Amino acid sequence: MTSLYIFHIDADAFFASCEQAMHPELEGRAVITGAERGIVSSASYEAKSQGVSRGTPLWEVTHIIPSACVVASDYESYGIFSQRMFSILRRYISLIEEYSIDEAFGVIPFRTLLEEAQLEVFAKRIQDCIHRELGISVSIGIGKTKVLAKIGSKYKKPNGITVVHDSVVPYILPRISVGDLWGIGSATQKQLSEYGIHTAWDFYCMDELAVARWFTRPILDVWCELHSKSCIPMQPTSSHVRHSIQKVRTFSPPSNDRKYVFSQVMYNLENSCIKARRYSLFAKRIGVYLRTKEYRSVWKDIKLTHPSAFPTQIVRFVSSLFDDMYDPREYYRSTGIVLDDLVDGTRLQASLFESHENRGRMRSLFCAIDALDRKFGKHTVLTGASLPVRIQGTHRGVRNVRSDRFTHRLTGETDRQHLKIPFFFINI
Repeated sequence: MTSLYIFHIDADAFFASCEQAMHPELEGRAVITGAERGIVSSASYEAKSQGVSRGTPLWEVTHIIPSACVVASDYESYGIFSQRMFSILRRYISLIEEYSIDEAFGVIPFRTLLEEAQLEVFAKRIQDCIHRELGISVSIGIGKTKVLAKIGSKYKKPNGITVVHDSVVPYILPRISVGDLWGIGSATQKQLSEYGIHTAWDFYCMDELAVARWFTRPILDVWCELHSKSCIPMQPTSSHVRHSIQKVRTFSPPSNDRKYVFSQVMYNLENSCIKARRYSLFAKRIGVYLRTKEYRSVWKDIKLTHPSAFPTQIVRFVSSLFDDMYDPREYYRSTGIVLDDLVDGTRLQASLFESHENRGRMRSLFCAIDALDRKFGKHTVLTGASLPVRIQGTHRGVRNVRSDRFTHRLTGETDRQHLKIPFFFINI
């Protein structure tokens, strides 16, 4: 009988590790990215060991670690490291879900108990290959479900491997806060604490009927996954299995400028639509997310009158949601867009309220825009509503510094179009 094991591969202090890999002279030093934001985006383990964590203001970092190396985030190079990491994973694991820029899930079938005993050996082989070729470390968790695998990858960081068998669950879960479980948000954590549920083990020991009665289906799925019952399906990185596309952007300083905040929303909408069109996917629902300076989140979604991947068609729905959510008294620090209920755009027929001619014109327009973006760089053509982001930037003021990859260009490169290689290759 074949047993399926899920691997969760999580890069350690990813952005900071990429900087250390690109600049060997930084190895062993406290490295912090986020100079362009004024807060810590990522901290190396040398910095974390001295009390620096993500979100710490940089002025505070200078008091904690005066010798820290603070650099601007080089997201382009980090993205290339990410692509290469996923490429390495595919040498060993055929079914991969790229969950974020620095983590992925993978499924491996093991047919015998002898093979299962080789789980850690197999994971170590992946770790060594990534470190040898990219110069960064990853932690790997292995379990029968995605939740258990994610627990394992966080359990021994950095460069750890943890196999979460049923036999070790009673030893691991009591050490984990219920709020640290994947899928448990702050509101659910607060509700659980009112019932005396504080650790992952407390949650594990709850009666299934009580969980089903008190909470929504996603929380019940987490409970089932803790009991090795797979409920959260893999979403391999291919167009036919994508269920949603999400784009989120954080900006600094926080703003209550309505036009600027809405332009951030629109920039996310354009980014998500670009990705949807790349895979010929159309969304049936649209969601808008706003997060305040105090980290309070607001979310609303709406069903579209007909599926679309064109921002000019979706903008009226986004604008309506934004009007309901926006509070001029609040300062916002990030916005997000989710395209949901995705369907194959190549098989759609025009609705009663949309003619074939209009849909054809819209497709032709955005085919031309996508072609221009491929030739001259992303967002060569953009909507007027997102223009303030282009003009004012995402991180404004004295913090708006740029990474080496953007200040040093190869011959022929421009701000909108350059080679997809990390900066350190330029110096070779």
